[in-house]
Order: sequence, then C-alpha cells, then structure tokens
Amino acid sequence: MLVLVMFADVEYLATEVYHLRPYQCQKCCKRYSTRSNLQRHIKVECGQEPRFQCPYCPHRSNYKANLAMHIYRRHRLQ
Repeated sequence: MLVLVMFADVEYLATEVYHLRPYQCQKCCKRYSTRSNLQRHIKVECGQEPRFQCPYCPHRSNYKANLAMHIYRRHRLQ
C-alpha cells in the first residue's frame, strides 16, 4: 500500500511513473512500459468490447487465456 504524505512525494511518484511507463495511449491515457504493450492495448483492448464470452455467466474477456482461467476458477465445480 502506498501512502503519500507530502506534495513533493506526489511529484516524485508522477516522475517515476512517467519513466517506468513512457508509452501512453492517446485515447484512454493508460501508460505502458514497452511500445509493444501499447500497440497490443490499442489493437485488442482500447475502445473495444471483450470478444470472448463465458458460456456459464455474463463475464467477457479480451483474451481467450483469461477467459479459460476465469472458467477454471469460477465454474470448475459446475
């Protein structure tokens, strides 16, 4: 848990985030550490509805592997 006490700490944190994640999406302002992660975000995630629908509940995911993990964790007893 991160607790900021002084205003100077906020400036330091903002500077660190910029250096650790220099690539920013122009649509949603999310930041990424690599250009390839930003490109993946733009292609698959940003502004798009999740493509993969859980057959057991309303859950949806952008990635098939994430949906498979959801099904395993939430629906394995069904």
